[in-house]
Amino acid sequence: MQAKHVTAQRGCDCGCGTIEFVPDGTRVARSEAADPIPVVGIVRDPNGDEVGGLILFVRDGRMHSLEIYSHTGPLPLPLAEQVTWRA
Repeated sequence: MQAKHVTAQRGCDCGCGTIEFVPDGTRVARSEAADPIPVVGIVRDPNGDEVGGLILFVRDGRMHSLEIYSHTGPLPLPLAEQVTWRA
């Protein structure tokens, strides 16, 4: 699993919630995802309203970055139970 072999760092200077993944050098299997955006997550607030989302980007079969976006204002990294993933 690639996620076990990366660290996260700030991915953008514009103020958005983008995280870039830096591999630790361990050889891991690459994803077969042909699309650079294989997974999108919908973020909901405690009332169940959609407030933003997550986009996982893949480059050359490897996790590259995770973008966190909001429909209104700044959105912190959501809890796992706030996210509904769709491929």
